[in-house]
Amino acid sequence: MTANPLISEGMLIMNNARFLVISSLIVNFVIFAVTVFSVAWCFTKKGRENADVAGVKAFKFFTVDSNILAGLASLLAVFFQIRNVCSGRFVTTGALPEWLRSFKFVSVVSVMLTFLTVMAFLGPRMGYGKMFEGVSLFMHLTTPLMAFLSFLFLECGKRMEPLLFILGIVPMLIYGTVYIIMVLVTKKWQDFYQFNVGGLWWVSVTAMIVATAAIAFGTGFLANLISGSRV
Repeated sequence: MTANPLISEGMLIMNNARFLVISSLIVNFVIFAVTVFSVAWCFTKKGRENADVAGVKAFKFFTVDSNILAGLASLLAVFFQIRNVCSGRFVTTGALPEWLRSFKFVSVVSVMLTFLTVMAFLGPRMGYGKMFEGVSLFMHLTTPLMAFLSFLFLECGKRMEPLLFILGIVPMLIYGTVYIIMVLVTKKWQDFYQFNVGGLWWVSVTAMIVATAAIAFGTGFLANLISGSRV
């Protein structure tokens, strides 16, 4: 008896959707767990093997803040993917609500900004050894890449409007404003990112805005391209 090709195709799509949901669940759980471990390390190890970032001072760093944002997005993704697995709800687009996918997009842009800043600016200036020391390896490298790849390939959804890409820039703008005020105006923070070397803070600000916008729009267009190929 010849198998119905429509039924076979439907089963293939269902199996692929199940793989995406379960893989998303696993990867997001790892991201959340690693984030909790990394932030806790700042308090329990007093900064050792973590670029001397310790205690509540850790929250001054965009690296830590962006990873926490990614961890929260992943925790929510875990919750929804568990619900999808338990209910048997599998769809080809990843089964995440669009508001959560948008939130995860914002967090992905933030951690990818952390990753690229380390690779292109901080690493050459301060040494990659220090940038990837201890849990900095997770915050600067593995978590950004896991969040980026899971968003693109495991949590596909409807087409994102380019206007939505602007949301990806918001965390950087908020943090950048606070950083400038604390470093240049109140002088309560040291310029630990060395963005004001030679008094050229405006160059750094312009570069960060352009870089973040490029990451946001690049990630958004890639997500749309990959999602479109699965519709």
